[in-house]
Amino acid sequence: MSSSPWTTAGAGRRLAELADHGEPESAWELLDSLLADAGTMCGDNDLQRIARAQGQVTRWLLSLEGRRGDLVALLDHQLRSLATTLDAGWRTTSLRADQERGDRASAPVRQQVVEQLAAAGALRPSEIARRLGRDPAQISRALRTLVHEGQVQRRVSPGHDHRAVTYALAPAHEPALAA
Repeated sequence: MSSSPWTTAGAGRRLAELADHGEPESAWELLDSLLADAGTMCGDNDLQRIARAQGQVTRWLLSLEGRRGDLVALLDHQLRSLATTLDAGWRTTSLRADQERGDRASAPVRQQVVEQLAAAGALRPSEIARRLGRDPAQISRALRTLVHEGQVQRRVSPGHDHRAVTYALAPAHEPALAA
């Protein structure tokens, strides 16, 4: 096929005709090209193309309704499998895009937390949130990431209250900020 199978005019009609006339080889050829293209668009994280393809598959499934035969049943099954693949690609791509947006949005907060710890030393999360005018949950997420990255250390209060936790810059990161 010279163009993308998703944009081929009448592809759904063509699938229905192939099913009606019992042309399994041509139907499989079209389905193979659809699956290959679906893999490409999912691999490219192309949400717009995935969304259009999902709509196409839905329309193609509707075009097969009311038709009978073994080939129709197989085409229906393959299109439903293709829809599942596209749905998984959509979810994965959407989650990846959300994560990237979240990482970009939370990077300034993490930097502000590091700057506060560099200036003031060890602080409780509530104190960091108060100083930055941020939601405590946002500060907790930033601290969790910074601890995981090794930039910040979590310290439990040496007193009787083990719930009193402070955070400070990890020793390896203190000189880099002082310079």
